[in-house]
Amino acid sequence: MPNDRADSTADRRGGATNGHRSADDLLASLPAEFGKAISNGHAAADDDDGLTDVNGLRPGDEGYSPFNRPSVNAKHAEDARYGSQCAATVVGGLYAAEHAVATGKLTRGKGGYDAVAALRSILVADALALGLIDHTPSEADVGRWYADRGQEWEQSEATVRRAGLRAATKGLDPNRKVALTTIDALATGGEPWALAVIETARAENTYAAVMGDRKHRPVSLTAAELWERGAPSDAIVALPDATTVALGESARIVRAWDAEDRLRATEHARATEAAKAVAAIDIPGRIDLATYTPPDTAWLVDELMPMDGSLGLFAERKAGKTTTVVELVRAVLGGGEFLGRFATHLPAGARVALLDTEMTPAMLHHEYTKVGVDADSLTRIDLHPLRGRSRLLDLRDETTRARWRELIAPGSVIIVDCLYTVLAAAQVDESSAQVSDIIDGIKALAVECAAAGLVVVHHLGKDPTKGARGHSSIEGSVDTLATIRLDGPPAADTPRLFSATGRLDVDVPAALLSRGEDNRLTLSANTPKSDRARAVAHKDDDITWSLINEHPGLSLRSLEELPAETRKLSRTRLRRSLERLDTLGYVINQGTDRRPAWHAADRDGNPYVNPAD
Repeated sequence: MPNDRADSTADRRGGATNGHRSADDLLASLPAEFGKAISNGHAAADDDDGLTDVNGLRPGDEGYSPFNRPSVNAKHAEDARYGSQCAATVVGGLYAAEHAVATGKLTRGKGGYDAVAALRSILVADALALGLIDHTPSEADVGRWYADRGQEWEQSEATVRRAGLRAATKGLDPNRKVALTTIDALATGGEPWALAVIETARAENTYAAVMGDRKHRPVSLTAAELWERGAPSDAIVALPDATTVALGESARIVRAWDAEDRLRATEHARATEAAKAVAAIDIPGRIDLATYTPPDTAWLVDELMPMDGSLGLFAERKAGKTTTVVELVRAVLGGGEFLGRFATHLPAGARVALLDTEMTPAMLHHEYTKVGVDADSLTRIDLHPLRGRSRLLDLRDETTRARWRELIAPGSVIIVDCLYTVLAAAQVDESSAQVSDIIDGIKALAVECAAAGLVVVHHLGKDPTKGARGHSSIEGSVDTLATIRLDGPPAADTPRLFSATGRLDVDVPAALLSRGEDNRLTLSANTPKSDRARAVAHKDDDITWSLINEHPGLSLRSLEELPAETRKLSRTRLRRSLERLDTLGYVINQGTDRRPAWHAADRDGNPYVNPAD
C-alpha cells in the first residue's frame, strides 16, 4: 500500500540530536498505519470493533470468517472453561443458598440454608419464584462462580420440584421419606393435617391403581410432599424415617384401600344399573278411584284365584301338596272343576309351565297319568324338572328372568313347586327379609310372561296354626292363601282340611279333602266336625262289613261276643254301624227277627261317600 507519509518525514532528519532524532520527532515520522495489521492492502481496523478475523480479513474480503475472530475465539475458550453465555436453567443448591443470603432470604448456619445448599440442582425459575436469586445467570456465570471457589460445576436435571425447594427453605430435607402407616396412625388419632394427607393419598392411590401405575402407590411420602399437603414443618421434622417394616405395613394399607375401592365401585355400578332400570320403568298413570268403574272380576278358578293373580298353596309335610297341584293342573287344562267345587276358566290352548324342584319326571308322569290326565292335556304341560337345580329359580336378576321368558309361553299358568328348595339353593334364610326379593323375582317373571296365573307351593311351619314357614312376606306376597292341614297325627289316613282366604273376598272355610276311587280330590261342603264324624262312621262301617263278611250268619249278639281284637269296635259302635249298613243294604238278615243271621251284601259306589250319606 502506498505510504506518502514516509517521504515527507525523511526531509526532517536534520532535527536529530546527537545523530539521533528526538522521540517526538521519531513518533511523528511513523506512518499512520504503524502497529496495525495490513492484509490484502487494507490497514487493520481498530481492535475495538472486533470485526477483523484472525487472518486480518475484514467483512467483505474474500475468505472472511466472522466465526474466526479473536473475540469469538476468546468467548469459545471461556465457554469451554465455564459454560455458555446462554441463560442457565438450573443452578446448584449452594449457588442458590449463597445468593439467598445476599438477598436476605436465608441465613448461614440456619436449617433453611443448609437444606437448600445440600440440593444438587434446582430450577432457576423455582429459585427466582421463591426469591432465592434476583436475576437469571448465564451458564458461564454459574460455572465461573463455582470456579472462583475452587469447585467445578456440573449441570444436571433438577433434583427437586418447587414444593421441595420451598420445603428446603424451611429446613427440611425434601427427599426424606416417611412411611404411609406413620401418617395413617396420626390420622386415626384425629390429627387434622394427617387427615388431609391421607385423603389425598387415597385419591392418588385410586388413580394409580386404575392406571396400573405401581410405582406411584403412596406407600411413602417425601417431606416435600407432606409440606405441599399442609403438614407443618416442625411436625415433619419429628416424623421418623421410613423403615422396611413400616413400608410393609403401608403396603397392607394400600391393598386395603384397593379392596374398599373395588367394593365401592361395585356398589356404584349396581346403583347405576338400578338407576337405569328405574329410568326405563313405565310407571302407570294415575287412576281416579272416584270415577273408576272396575270390570267384572275374571276368575281363573272361581271364587279362589283371579285371572292374572297368584295363589300360595301351603301345606304340612306329606299333607298332599303335590296331589293338590296335580288336581289343579288337571282341572284348568281340562276345563273341569277344581276339587269338584270350583269352576276353572283357562283360555283354550293356554299352557301350564310346571317348574318342579322336588320330583323326577318319572314321578310326575305317574302322578298325572294316575288321575287320568289325557294326552292332549299332558302335551300342554311344559315340565321343567329342577330337582337339584333349584338355584335356577333365583329370579332376582333380569338376565335369569330373560332366559326363562324364552322358555315360558305367554299366557301360561306358572307353577313353582316348591319355594322352600329355591330359598335353600339361593342361600337365603327363609326367616330373612331377602325372601321377599326371591318372591318378587318370581312374580316379576309372571308379569313379564303375561301369565294367566301364578301358583307358589311352600311348606307350613312346624306349628301349622301360625301359617307358612319362614318370613311373613311369604304369605303377604300372594293374592290368595290356600292351606292344607292334617286333622290329627301325621298318617296316611289322617283327614286333610283345605281352606283359603285372600283378596277379592276369597273365603273358603276349612273343609275335608277326600280322594275318590278315580284318585281325584274333592272338597266336602260340610263342616270339619261333621266330616270328621262321617269319616269315623265310614271307618266303623268298613270294619263291621268286613267282620260280617268273614263271620257270616252270626247275630248281633254273637258278633258282640267275638274277641275285642277281632271285632275292633266297642259293642255300641258295632251296633250303630250294623244299623247304618242295614239301612244302606250293605248287609242282609237271612234269619228271622228273633234269630237274625247277618250276611254281607255287595257294596257299590264310593264307601267314603255312601255310608255317610
